[in-house]
Amino acid sequence: MFLSILTSRYAEYDFLESLPRKLLFGLPTLFLSITTMMVAFGVSFFVLYDKGLLWIPILICVLVVFLALLYVRLQYKLFIDVIRSTYRSRYLFKPKKSVLYIENPKV
Repeated sequence: MFLSILTSRYAEYDFLESLPRKLLFGLPTLFLSITTMMVAFGVSFFVLYDKGLLWIPILICVLVVFLALLYVRLQYKLFIDVIRSTYRSRYLFKPKKSVLYIENPKV
């Protein structure tokens, strides 16, 4: 997904619609992949330390949850900004009529 963002042709359509949609799809996908990787890492510690020393995998899992929450907190503003710029300002740069010449009202 991020490779397609880097290799785009940089046209107006890409910056207004295509790139923000790819970023909206890419950020949650990246979060999901990081979360599953951290879960697999934590589960491997529970398998490794199944007898005795149970506090080590618990400590590792707490650290994993902290890092995942930190990632969500740091990327939340970017995700909200991309949603706002993609869906709330669709007609921001498309004025309805030209205001170049203003007629004076007749008395």
